[in-house]
Amino acid sequence: MECRQTEDRYHTLIETANTGFVIIDRDGLVLDANPEYVRLTGHKDLSEIVGRSVIEWTADWEKEKNAAAIKAVLKRGFIRNLEIDHVDLKGNITPVEINATSIKIEGKIQTLTICRDISERRHTEEALQESRQRYESLIKSANEGIFVAQASMIRFVNPAFVRIIGHSKHDLITKTFTEFIHPEDR
Repeated sequence: MECRQTEDRYHTLIETANTGFVIIDRDGLVLDANPEYVRLTGHKDLSEIVGRSVIEWTADWEKEKNAAAIKAVLKRGFIRNLEIDHVDLKGNITPVEINATSIKIEGKIQTLTICRDISERRHTEEALQESRQRYESLIKSANEGIFVAQASMIRFVNPAFVRIIGHSKHDLITKTFTEFIHPEDR
């Protein structure tokens, strides 16, 4: 009885998770999947995707990458943190992170795959990149000299600092900032 309860718990966990789980054969054909994975493909029911290749709902620009990943799992036994863009029936793109492991079940090689929607992470990364670009643009165009030092060593200088100090950027980056301060002011 205890074994059955454990099995039921794991089944419930997989069926209700917001992470896609799919089992594929050595050719990349779907053998089984949870509702979240079915949703990621844009289908409504598992019966619509069983026996079909996972490459079908991979974005065109990712198909070769995904096919190579399927082969890599069979060769190495696993892949970790592979990012692929899925495309559903309506053409909506969902970036997913894939972790997969190949195992033998009843004498046949099967790949157990976890697909996590990373849309939110991608949006955060894009926002961070935009923020970084705005910051860099501001720093580079500032009329004030700006430098960043770590343990007294100059690590970054903006063009205005280079102009004010009168040394090349390369010369500045290799020195401590105290070298540019008058000895009496140190």
